[in-house]
Formats: sequence, C-alpha cells, structure tokens
Amino acid sequence: MEFLIALAVLFFGGAILRAILRTFKAAGKAVIGKGNLKDNLDLEFRGFGDLRTRLNEVQKPNEPFLLEVEVRGLFPVYSTINAGFVISAFTKNESGDLTPVFSMLKEFQEPETRAFQNLTGCGQVSENQGFTDWVRIGVIPMEILQPSISGRQELSIVIRLVDFDNQPNITFGFSEPEPLWASLEVYGFNFKINGYSEEADARDKSQALAINIGMAVAMADGNLDDSEGLVLKNWIKSILSNHTGEKEQSLKETFNNAMRESYNLAKSGNLKLEEVCKELNEIGDTAQKYHAIELAHKVMAADGIVDQREMKIIHSVADLLDIDSSDLEKIRDKQIINLNTNPEDIDTLSLLGISPSLSNEEIIDELKKEFIKWNGRLNTLGDGKEKDNAQQMLDLIGKARDKHNK
Repeated sequence: MEFLIALAVLFFGGAILRAILRTFKAAGKAVIGKGNLKDNLDLEFRGFGDLRTRLNEVQKPNEPFLLEVEVRGLFPVYSTINAGFVISAFTKNESGDLTPVFSMLKEFQEPETRAFQNLTGCGQVSENQGFTDWVRIGVIPMEILQPSISGRQELSIVIRLVDFDNQPNITFGFSEPEPLWASLEVYGFNFKINGYSEEADARDKSQALAINIGMAVAMADGNLDDSEGLVLKNWIKSILSNHTGEKEQSLKETFNNAMRESYNLAKSGNLKLEEVCKELNEIGDTAQKYHAIELAHKVMAADGIVDQREMKIIHSVADLLDIDSSDLEKIRDKQIINLNTNPEDIDTLSLLGISPSLSNEEIIDELKKEFIKWNGRLNTLGDGKEKDNAQQMLDLIGKARDKHNK
C-alpha cells in the first residue's frame, strides 16, 4: 500500500512538475514576444492541434485597411504535397444568395474573372507538419473590394488548402472539385461604393436614357427618318450582342420600350430632355454620358442632312450633361469626317457649333479657327471618303467665311 502511495506521489508530482515547466516555457516565450500566453499555453499542453484560421485587422496611418488571414496547426495531409492557400470572398445579394466579391486590382483577381482571389504558396509539406504559431497566409485589402450591393454586408471569407500541382478549378469563388481542406471566417463591413449589380442596373437605365436623347434628335423635325431609326436599332443591337439568355431578353424589352415611349413623347412634344439629362447625371458615369452624346451625333448624321434644330438639341444636351467642349468637338468631328451629303443640305454654323447670334467678326474668327484645324487634318488623311469629306468641310467653311465677309 505504501508502495502504491509513493508511486502515485511520484507520478502526480512529475505531472505537476512538467505542467509547471510548460507554463514557465509558455510565459517565457510570451515575455520575449513569441506569441501571447494563451496561445503558448495551448501549444505546450495540446500540441499543434487541427489547422484553424483567424482574421486580424491591420490599420496603419496613411495606409489602406487590411484583413490579415492567419493559420495555425497541423496540415491535414497524408503525403507530401506542394501546398498553398487560396482565399475567396462572398457577400449576399438582395435575394439572400451568396455572390462573389469583385476586386478592382488585377493582382487580387481570379485568372479569368474579376472575382477576388489571393494565393499564397507554402512549398512542400508532409504529414505531421504544421505551424506552431499563427502565420499570415494572405491579406484582403478592403478598399479594393466591390460587393454585389453596397452598404453594411457580412463578408464570408473562404480559405482553402490546395495542392498547387493539382489545383481545383475555382471560378467566381466556387471550387470544383472540393479542396483538401477549407475554413470559413465572417467579417462585417460597410461598403460605401456602389455594388456591381447596382452599377449594372444604372448602366442599363443610362443606355435607355441615351435612346431617349437619340430619339429627341431624330424627331427634331417632327419625323423619324428610316435612316435615323436604323441607327438607333443598330446601337441597341450592338449592346445586346454583349449579352445572352435572360439578360439579353430583359435588355431587349427595356430598350424597345424606351424606343416606343420616347417616340410617342417626342411626337406629342412631351419628351422633357431636362428631366432625361438630370436622371442620367444622377445614375450614369462619364462614359455613359459620352455614349449618349455620341449616339445623338450618329442620329444627326444618319440622313446626311445637318438640321439646325438637331444641332441645337445636341448642344443643349451637352450643356446639361456637362460635356467638355473639346471632347464634344472631337465627337462631332468624328461624325463630320464620315458625313456624305450635298453641301446645300448643310447648315455650316450649326454643324460646327457656332452660334448665329455672334457678331460677323466673331463668326469669322471662329470659322478661321475651324479652317486651320480642318486644313491640318486634311494633310494627315489618305485618299478616300474621309479625305474627300474633310475637303468638303474646308469648302463649306470657305463659303461661310465669304458669306459673312460681305
């Protein structure tokens, strides 16, 4: 009996001593900056443990806000592999479905899509290998992310362990087949930029508004010429060619409705361009505004007749959309160079954007500037339609100068 008591004292005394030594070891590491006491104690008493993840917020002055993704523990592998981690991110859309988060930097995108992805290689790893401390295996720069919709979102971050020599196909964040191992971390974040679904909706509405503007130009004389209608239809077809399936059909219906409604409004004199441009300014980006003014010029040039009423509408729209005058001139000149019409059909001052309310002297000065510009352009063009049209512009400008010199 005494022998058993002594053996028990020896056993438990040794266990207590080992526990004390492990505690001192864990505390010593914490003192010199190697991990915190809790994690060090966990390692000393439990060993590596299973592979696990955590997020670490990093916010430094004058630097972007980052989420660090860290791992710790044993790799769940049973043979030697070329290991690495792939990080993807998701949020939920308005229907509650998981949708990929996009990246605005190519360095953090999947090879074939804009979906966020961060890859980090670990090299060759084998069974019973792992990380004893927390190790960073990737970062998520929050400012480059674009979710499906804006506002406060729950970011679902998927961390996958893969064999870099035999990687699964990961497209828009979804993996096929399943990886060797995966973990999920969740982080709440307020996205202030517009989501890509919201941008797509705004782009579709902006294109419908551009049709309204094009129709207003076409109906400036009270009639929709076949050539003008064809320009609008071809513009719609070019947009639809970038889409398929339900999206294509939905856009087709939206644009056809815009054509029909804007035609009826213009015919009755109720197409309010101020309201159209106000909405386009609210939801459209710069590119969409320029596309609208470019369509307006194409409609203007469709029938080969430059109508002063059409040009008045175009300049009014350009002012409402705050289009830069030099950019407006480039868009206009691009159509002029392809304009094939009879000189007697052209109102030169309207075409060049010169106000007839200017004095004769001011008009002549503007015509002189245009003559110098078109003469320089003529010398850069090869033989063909564009050069012939540039020469025609010079002739028109010359005749206009003669008219106002009298």
